[in-house]
Formats: sequence, structure tokens, C-alpha cells
Amino acid sequence: MTGRSDPSDPPMSTPAAPRRGLVLGGGGVLGGAWLTGALHAIESQWQWDLQAITTVLGTSAGSVVGALIAGGASAEDMVAHQHGRRWAAGALREIAWDYETAVGGQLPPRPHLLGPSSPRLLADAVRRLPFAPAVERRLPSAVERRLPDPIDHPLTRGAVIAGLIPAGRGSLAALRDLGDRLQRGSTSPVRLRVTAMNLDSGALTVFGAPGAPVAGWGDALAASCAIPGWFAPVRIHGVRYVDGGAVSTTNADQLIGCDLTEAVVIVPSGTTVRHPPTGVRERVSWRWRTRITVRARAEAARLAADGVAVTLLIPGEEDLEVLGRNSMAAGRRLAVMHTAMRTVRGSLTAGGSPLMRGVPVDGRRS
Repeated sequence: MTGRSDPSDPPMSTPAAPRRGLVLGGGGVLGGAWLTGALHAIESQWQWDLQAITTVLGTSAGSVVGALIAGGASAEDMVAHQHGRRWAAGALREIAWDYETAVGGQLPPRPHLLGPSSPRLLADAVRRLPFAPAVERRLPSAVERRLPDPIDHPLTRGAVIAGLIPAGRGSLAALRDLGDRLQRGSTSPVRLRVTAMNLDSGALTVFGAPGAPVAGWGDALAASCAIPGWFAPVRIHGVRYVDGGAVSTTNADQLIGCDLTEAVVIVPSGTTVRHPPTGVRERVSWRWRTRITVRARAEAARLAADGVAVTLLIPGEEDLEVLGRNSMAAGRRLAVMHTAMRTVRGSLTAGGSPLMRGVPVDGRRS
């Protein structure tokens, strides 16, 4: 018996290349550092080529990291860039960016003190209270005509809060310039999608998706990172947008229908810690992170139901000790990044191959 195949045998088909997606969640400057460390672990542990990713979906800090990937960067490039090794940073070698100061300090400037940033969102939130319909029926017709039209889709708690607080004053001009430079120099095949929230309707917009308003990377990144009450809302085609995290810090279900076979959802604002800490501020932070995790899991489950093998990567206790409570405290970013490189690599090693994963549990095989 020889090693040759019979000429009459049908030719062996070559397995189709996986169609991979990345979901990069929000989390401020430190969230971006954690994403970078997690991506470095994925790239080294799974031998993934980030430039072979089909689609990257970014929210807030995740939109910036996603733009770096779509601009041609590897995780190794991004780690070097975080360290300031500009001229050795591969695709980012011509991109100057000061991670410490580019978007301001770790505290926001004083916001405008002229009332809520979105009276329409606030009015609609009040309209949804149990007693509101009875009150509205008793309003004089002249007053009723002055009320804004009802919003016909659900509002998240974050959307209502974004509409309630005064508009921020912070500038994202440097980030807009970064996005424009990355777009001009990009030859990457990676599709970039960026989420932001319409401040007047609470609806999510995914820039780069079919049917979405056309926007350059700079405007889209600025809109996605415009933290309510911290940065000024960003106008695109006359519409005001703020941070997509006001709807969800991940928005992973926005990749449904993208014909993916695998996806990794990275949630730097989540937590795998199941028991609340003892301190009051620590407990508040834990509850906030827990809500984010619950939503990310639900989105991941919907994406998995679309036939995608999904893996969730979420910070654990060791990561949270370095992340702290202020996600804009840039002085800790290198410690955060290197911690994620180690902890995520350990999680991936314990979890096995991504192709073995169904609906995931915190980066470990389900």
C-alpha cells in the first residue's frame, strides 16, 4: 500500500478559514490598557493574527483599541506604543499619542450647569413612570402639545442617566485627530464598527454598520468616548452623540448577522468576583461591574445563539486590585496592561482551544 491517493478519489476540501470577530468593551484609559494586555495574550497564546480578524466592534475605550487594530496594529505594536516606544511600534510608528494626558486628567472638568443634557430623554423617562399616563391625561392641551414625541424603544438606565446629567466640557479633539490619522494610513482588511448613543433618543448607533450614518473614524471615536458629564457631546450630521457605554459597555449582540464563526468578547469593566466586598465604595463598584457582566453574558448568549463560538474575557480579583475604582487614572495603565497579559494568558491556557468553546464562562471552557 502506497501513500498515493487513488485518482478516482474526490479531492480533499480545504477547511474554510475561521471568520473571527472581536468585541472590545469600554472602561476608560485603564480599560484600554486591560484590553491591550488581553489582546497580547490572545495573540501569543492562540497565535491569532489580529489583522485576520473579520470585524472588530468597539465601545468607548474599546473603539480606540479597535481603531488601532483596523489601522494595521498587532497587539505587540500596541504594547510597545503604550510604553512610548513609538519608533519601534510597527504600524503605529508614525502615530504619536500621549496616553497620560491626551484626553485630559483623571478628573473631569466642571460640567455645564444649565440643566439636563437631554430634556427629551428625561421627559420620556418620567413619561414611563407608573403614574405618568394619568397625569398626562389631565394636562391642558396647550401643555400636552409642547411635550416631545414619545420614544418608541426601550431606554437603558445608562441612557436615562446620560440625559439627566449636565453636558460635559471635556475635549476629545486629540482623539478625533488620532482616529483620522489611523484611517488615512490604514490598509488593513479589518472592518471597524464603533458604537455611540444618540443623546436625544437614547438609541444605539453603530458607525460602520450597514445603514448607519456615515462618519470618519475620528468623529466616531470621539462620539463613542464622550463620557456623559465629562466630555462634550459630539455632533455628527447635526445629531448629538455620547459614549456608547450609556447603552451597553459591550454591545456584543450587534455582531449578530455578521456571518462569524468565532468571537471573543472582552469586558474590562466586568468582574468575575461573585461575592461583594466589605467597603462601601468597593461594594458600589462591584455592583456596577456585576451589572455590566450580567448584560455582557446575555449579549454573548444571543451571539452564540446565532451560531458563533463565543469566549468572554473578564477581569478577575487580581486584575481588579490593579484597576482600582477610577478608570481614568492613567498612571496605573502599564501595571494594568501587564497584569492582564499574565492573567488572561493563564485563563486561556486553562480554557483550551477557542474552537472548543460554546457559550463561555469568563475565559474558561464551558
